[in-house]
Amino acid sequence: MTVALFILSFLIGGAAAAAAGALSGVALGGKDLGTELAASMGAIYGIMSGVIAVFLGLVIIALF
Repeated sequence: MTVALFILSFLIGGAAAAAAGALSGVALGGKDLGTELAASMGAIYGIMSGVIAVFLGLVIIALF
Protein backbone atom coordinates (compact mmCIF):
# COMPACT_ATOMS: atom_id res chain seq x y z
CA MET A 1 0.00 0.00 0.00
CA THR A 2 1.46 3.33 -1.01
CA VAL A 3 1.44 6.40 1.19
CA ALA A 4 -0.93 8.25 -1.16
CA LEU A 5 -3.42 5.39 -1.09
CA PHE A 6 -3.17 5.22 2.71
CA ILE A 7 -3.89 8.96 3.05
CA LEU A 8 -6.71 8.87 0.51
CA SER A 9 -8.32 5.89 2.26
CA PHE A 10 -7.96 7.64 5.61
CA LEU A 11 -9.65 10.81 4.32
CA ILE A 12 -12.49 8.93 2.63
CA GLY A 13 -13.02 6.80 5.73
CA GLY A 14 -13.10 9.89 7.95
CA ALA A 15 -15.64 11.58 5.69
CA ALA A 16 -17.79 8.44 5.65
CA ALA A 17 -17.64 8.26 9.46
CA ALA A 18 -18.73 11.89 9.74
CA ALA A 19 -21.61 11.37 7.31
CA ALA A 20 -22.77 8.21 9.05
CA GLY A 21 -22.59 9.94 12.43
CA ALA A 22 -24.62 12.89 11.16
CA LEU A 23 -27.28 10.65 9.66
CA SER A 24 -27.58 8.53 12.78
CA GLY A 25 -27.69 11.67 14.94
CA VAL A 26 -30.61 13.01 12.93
CA ALA A 27 -32.37 9.65 13.03
CA LEU A 28 -31.97 9.20 16.77
CA GLY A 29 -32.16 12.72 18.18
CA GLY A 30 -33.65 14.85 15.43
CA LYS A 31 -37.04 15.25 17.07
CA ASP A 32 -35.79 16.01 20.55
CA LEU A 33 -32.76 18.18 19.85
CA GLY A 34 -33.49 19.57 16.43
CA THR A 35 -32.01 18.24 13.24
CA GLU A 36 -29.13 20.72 12.98
CA LEU A 37 -27.81 20.12 16.50
CA ALA A 38 -28.31 16.35 16.26
CA ALA A 39 -26.46 16.23 12.92
CA SER A 40 -23.51 18.26 14.19
CA MET A 41 -23.22 16.23 17.39
CA GLY A 42 -23.47 12.99 15.43
CA ALA A 43 -20.80 14.13 12.98
CA ILE A 44 -18.43 15.02 15.83
CA TYR A 45 -18.89 11.67 17.54
CA GLY A 46 -18.69 9.86 14.20
CA ILE A 47 -15.35 11.47 13.46
CA MET A 48 -14.04 10.77 16.96
CA SER A 49 -14.79 7.06 16.82
CA GLY A 50 -14.62 6.44 13.09
CA VAL A 51 -11.20 7.96 12.45
CA ILE A 52 -9.62 5.73 15.08
CA ALA A 53 -11.27 2.65 13.59
CA VAL A 54 -10.27 3.60 10.04
CA PHE A 55 -6.68 4.26 11.08
CA LEU A 56 -6.37 0.96 12.95
CA GLY A 57 -7.94 -0.93 10.05
CA LEU A 58 -5.55 0.64 7.54
CA VAL A 59 -2.53 -0.11 9.73
CA ILE A 60 -3.60 -3.75 10.05
CA ILE A 61 -4.12 -3.99 6.29
CA ALA A 62 -0.76 -2.37 5.61
CA LEU A 63 1.06 -4.82 7.89
CA PHE A 64 -0.35 -7.92 6.22
